[in-house]
Amino acid sequence: MTREELGNILAEQRKAKGYSIRTLAEQCEMSKSTIVHIEQGKFSPRIEIVDKICSVLDAEITIKTR
Repeated sequence: MTREELGNILAEQRKAKGYSIRTLAEQCEMSKSTIVHIEQGKFSPRIEIVDKICSVLDAEITIKTR
């Protein structure tokens, strides 16, 4: 998965929950710019950051092996 794809998925999940970028950032204890950069695919977040965002969005992370 590319960072752009990840960003799109997280943005879709955020919008589906009705969260603004500001709300998600506050809930994740991150800056708004961090969320924006992740959603725009400009930043490759560590797994811990993705896990925190998914936890707030009540989403799951699945890692597939080839």
